[in-house]
Amino acid sequence: CFIDCLVLKKGYEKFRSLMKELNGLDTLNYYSIASIAQTHLIKMGCYDGVKSISGVVREFIQKCVVGGRCMTSNNQKHIYTGKNKLKLADYDACSLYPSAMYRMDGFLLGKPKVLSNDDIINLKSNLNLFDGFFVKIKVLSVGKKYKIPCMSKVNDKNIREWSNNMENQICYVDKTTLEDWVEFHKIDYEII
Repeated sequence: CFIDCLVLKKGYEKFRSLMKELNGLDTLNYYSIASIAQTHLIKMGCYDGVKSISGVVREFIQKCVVGGRCMTSNNQKHIYTGKNKLKLADYDACSLYPSAMYRMDGFLLGKPKVLSNDDIINLKSNLNLFDGFFVKIKVLSVGKKYKIPCMSKVNDKNIREWSNNMENQICYVDKTTLEDWVEFHKIDYEII
């Protein structure tokens, strides 16, 4: 156990020296790797042209943000004991933030604008009309269902549920989420 602590200490010290060499940041000044990455992105000019938001706009966009999920197929409870232990496979994806950022076309630039009625009508027939958007929708129908759906809703207990049963649900989604729901779940929807 003591040797493990020494190895961990040496690994941290090496990481700290590499960070100082790479971008001049001292890891002792940060609480998380995400805060180091944020500072590095700012320092490298990645957010040049990106507007800071707050208030009602930030609150609306925040409703479109969905964190990770942890579920079993069909959200069913499974109890594994001696005989069937080998049937259990636990998968965890790694480096999801950097891999998603790599696939991004960049950050949304400029001041956000409110969609006009014409924008909303046109958006329904062409999701690529804008580089990005955040909208409130009503799901009218779900054409394809999965054992592990990519659709979710917040229930009356304020708990996020991953579900195929989304008909008549009111949801906040961003461009990528809506594209995924249309492509994979074949939803029909109305933009509110």
